[in-house]
Amino acid sequence: MIDKVKNTWFVKKGVIVIDVETNWIDDWTEQGKRNREFKCGVAFNYDSSKFYKFTNPKKFVNFIKKAKAIVSYNGEGFDFLVLEKFGLKIRKHKNRWKLQGIKSFDILHAINERRAKKNQNKNNKVIFK
Repeated sequence: MIDKVKNTWFVKKGVIVIDVETNWIDDWTEQGKRNREFKCGVAFNYDSSKFYKFTNPKKFVNFIKKAKAIVSYNGEGFDFLVLEKFGLKIRKHKNRWKLQGIKSFDILHAINERRAKKNQNKNNKVIFK
């Protein structure tokens, strides 16, 4: 099944999907996330249709810096903070962190936004569609 992931129409040109694994520390503050120890990073590059694994965080950051866009699950709330000390350039954007010079799409953030909007509609008397 994984061998069948393709980018046939190149609509995802320049897109890399990432995830970072770290050690466990029961400190979920911003600084606590920054202090995590990088264990490995994984990426799927749509241009090559290949998966990559990195145990060297600087090589991982250099790899993802080449992307036009990054897709992650809680990257804007966790992964980017972990990777900042290895050269990833980030900036504060509202309640999360965005990449400088690279577009990002955080799946968890999108789910939470949609959930909040749905709950807001439930609390209103009139729902506009």
